[in-house]
Amino acid sequence: MRLHRRITGDGERDALLIHGFNCDSGDWWEVAPVLVSRGYRVVAVDLRGHGRSPRSNSYALADYVADVVETVQRRPALAIGHSLGGSVLAGGAERLRPERAIYLDPPWSPLDDDTTAKLFPDLAAIPGMSDAELSATLRRDFPRWSDHAIEVDVDSWRRWDPATGDEIVATLRGSGPMSVAVVPSLVVAADPSVVCLPDEQRRLRGLDYAVRVAPGLTHSLFRDDLATFLRTLDGWL
Repeated sequence: MRLHRRITGDGERDALLIHGFNCDSGDWWEVAPVLVSRGYRVVAVDLRGHGRSPRSNSYALADYVADVVETVQRRPALAIGHSLGGSVLAGGAERLRPERAIYLDPPWSPLDDDTTAKLFPDLAAIPGMSDAELSATLRRDFPRWSDHAIEVDVDSWRRWDPATGDEIVATLRGSGPMSVAVVPSLVVAADPSVVCLPDEQRRLRGLDYAVRVAPGLTHSLFRDDLATFLRTLDGWL
């Protein structure tokens, strides 16, 4: 499946951005201009069932990976995947061969039932919520987000296909890489992370991944505090 792309800038180097579950390419609204200022052409995709990309009757991780590989038109100098996007990037790294890959709090530790329930609440209720109700829920759960970040997230929820839920939740319950990093790779974990636990971080270091913890940031990372997020990526952009 060819995915919808949001392209920003006209640099000679491509930066591929892959969003997380129930989000879309709009999530990168603060990150993209920073990368453009550093000479990149930013290519942010909407995964199937998200944003402006088509919906499907299949939402297996392999489908997401195949879509991104089909959509990317030239080798990225940089590829960044957040959460689900990190798993998609890991699955496609050998074919995409970015010069550098950054995985933002990827869900690579086995998730117990309690953690899964916190990360993925009653998704079926979302379509029935008003924008005001959804905004209030996001404001409660993510107090550090700006008003615009909440507006962007509400918009992404409205475009998201609820049918993605069960299949992706099942897929992500422990889907970390089993082999060494195929390109120079950085994993950025939240502080603390509930999806990339310390044991997983140690395992990743043994597979040639660099690992950093973003001080004081939750799974949202760049939506919590852009400046702290960027400092955590120092030397990788």
